[in-house]
Amino acid sequence: MSTTIKSLTSWVRISVNLTDVGIETTVPGGRREIIRAIPRADFLAAVATECNVRIVPADAIVIERGELPETRVGTYGEAICQGWTRAGHANTETVRSEARALLAIAEHLDAHPPIDEAQVKALARLIADHVDPASLVGSGERVSTTSADLARGLVLAGVRIEAK
Repeated sequence: MSTTIKSLTSWVRISVNLTDVGIETTVPGGRREIIRAIPRADFLAAVATECNVRIVPADAIVIERGELPETRVGTYGEAICQGWTRAGHANTETVRSEARALLAIAEHLDAHPPIDEAQVKALARLIADHVDPASLVGSGERVSTTSADLARGLVLAGVRIEAK
């Protein structure tokens, strides 16, 4: 990975390459110099410290504390947030584990959204009205499927019909 840092003067251009061994510069004329052998991890840690940022993997899910919904304290000292309740003395790691499990379920549902059964039924009726099941063939053999099976597959593939 590399980047070019623009200089205040137009004739100086320094390219910084982050390699496994450190930071390398290319100065005008194409000459390459290692200005300091610094491990990538140390460089990134220095950037994180200097810029007051956290460097995370590209596929990480980051939830800023400011994005968390408001929590209030209940009558008996319990923590209450959007209908969820935990005792005031609850083990925080247990609660975080539950939150990770719920987040994993949310990610799964995003990747595999639930099937709208009303769409399946409407599409199955439409198929049954317009397609002869005997006409459904595949590779020379009769396909054993129903209009509901076909409709479910089509809905999973993204086919939708509008209600009239």
